This record gives sequence, C-alpha cells and structure tokens, in this order.
Amino acid sequence: MRSQDLGETRIGGPVGPELKRGNGAFSRKVIDHEFAVTVEVMPPRSTGTKALDSKIEFIRGLAASGLADAVDLTDGSRGLPLAPPGDFIYALRSRLQWDSDGGDLVELIPHFTGRDLNTIALQARLLGYYINRINNIIILTGDPPGERPGYPAATPVFDLDSVALIRYTHHNMNAGFDFGGKRLGPIADSRTHFTIGASFAPDTFDTERENAKLDAKIDAGADYVLTQPLFREKPLEMVVKAQRNIPVMVGVMILSGAEHAQRIGQVPGINVPEETISKLASYQTPADQSKAAWELAGDQIRHIRKAGVSGVYLMSPATHDPIIDVLRHGLT
Repeated sequence: MRSQDLGETRIGGPVGPELKRGNGAFSRKVIDHEFAVTVEVMPPRSTGTKALDSKIEFIRGLAASGLADAVDLTDGSRGLPLAPPGDFIYALRSRLQWDSDGGDLVELIPHFTGRDLNTIALQARLLGYYINRINNIIILTGDPPGERPGYPAATPVFDLDSVALIRYTHHNMNAGFDFGGKRLGPIADSRTHFTIGASFAPDTFDTERENAKLDAKIDAGADYVLTQPLFREKPLEMVVKAQRNIPVMVGVMILSGAEHAQRIGQVPGINVPEETISKLASYQTPADQSKAAWELAGDQIRHIRKAGVSGVYLMSPATHDPIIDVLRHGLT
C-alpha cells in the first residue's frame, strides 16, 4: 500500500459542508450533527431474481418507514464476488423509479475499497459515481480476497490504502482536479461533491494504533466514520472521545443466536461478551434465540442514543427481516 504526493496547488480548495448537505438526508444530518441512521445491505452475488427482488423490496419498505436516512452497500465484503454497489444502485433506482427529479428516498452510499482497482480505475470509478448521482462513499482498504475453493486465485491490487484514497477524493476530486493534478473539466467549478465516510474499530487491543489511523483519515478529509459492531460498554468511551473531531456512527449487528455470536466474536476488532453468548444460549429454540438477539440490538440502539453518539450503522448479515422492527424498537 502506498500514498503518493498530491498534484499541483489547489485553486479554491475542496467543496465545503454546504454543498455536501445537498447529497441527501444522511449527509445533511452528519453535517448538522443530528442523529443519523444507515443500514447495511449486501448486493447480490448471483443472477437469480429472487434475491435481487427481495433486497429491492426491503429497501422500498425501509424508505417508506422513515426510520433510516441511508442504505450503505458493501463492496465485495469478506472477499466475495458480489455485484458492484454502483451497479446495484442503478438497478435499484430503475426498479423504484427514483430519478433525478424526485431524488432518492434514502441516501444510497456505496462502500469503496482499494483492493481490486489500480489508481486509474479508482479515479474512473469516482467519476462514474459522480456522473450517476452517487455523492456519498465509504472508503475502505478492503478485505483480502483470501482462498476460496472453486475459484481461480485472486490477486489484490491495493495501489492506494484507505487514507490515500480519502486524501485524493477530498483534496483532488472535491477540489476539481484528477489524481495527477489536472483539472477535471473546462468550467470554473468542476469539483465533485463527495461526502466521505471511513471506518473505525474502537474495540481493538491496539487502541493507540487505531486512534492514529483515525487521525490520519480525519486529516485526509473524512466527513464521518462507521465503527465495527460494538457489544461492550468500554469502546463507547473511545467513540465519545473521537466525536470531538468527527461524527461517529456506532455499529450495531443483529445476531441470529448464540452460535452466530460466537462466530462474530472471532472476527478481529469485534468482541462479543461471554455473558451475551450465554444469555442467547439460555433460550432453547433457534426462534427464541433470534427474538432475544433482535431485542438486544434494539436495546443497543436505545443505549447508543442516550450516550449521545452521532448515529447508528445497523448490520444484519443473516436476514433483512428484523431490521425495521429493530429500528422501531430502538428509535421510537
């Protein structure tokens, strides 16, 4: 991973908060320091219409509920060959008839990793997003492709890490210049207007390193950050401290039961307390465990709001079914 020098001196500088406020409800709330909610959705990984239809109908219902300000779409998470989030946004808008006149009923935010694309393709992807009214992106380094049985070997690119890509997006694209320092267009203001998100893992053993990474992302131009799922009280103290510098959306994951909780607790940067696993395991049936886990997620949202943090980043990797009920329980 490498971070290269920026191009020529900027004229006028990057766009400010007033232009970013127009990107959608989530961007406006982030900039105005209001409580914001985004829900993670994974794009489909097959040509089957059932999964695509289900995801689109879920987003239709979520938008109608008024409980979320944004939907964020993963970019090949866990090294899976998923449909690119920008393509999914195009299909979603076409199906729901969310055009430029009426706008999107929730802000649509693709995750954007530096894993699969070289520097030229990264800039091209940003231009494509901007042309297609995608003005809020969550910039991540990306999960390594790993070894997947039945797949040809995949080679990661990582020309730019997340800090470098944030910096180029903010200081170059949002200032009207490409990555090489040349103007993006002949008009006086050819700047993009990206709201820029980043990641933060406060529940890690190396908090000093994670805080240093967060400081670098803020310095590079991030507007807000999303955390890994938090299940413990202590990391919230780190979040509250970080909010002095940038809005932080706290990750809440809807578990499906005790076994799921154990698996998630093995992911680096995520700690699931033993008492949480034991509580879920005390219920005899999978249905009862799921119900208890959903109530736990709703209670977490209530607690996060009382703690005075900037917002919630809700994840439900097993199914979309409980999301609206969990949000209703946690927000109303």
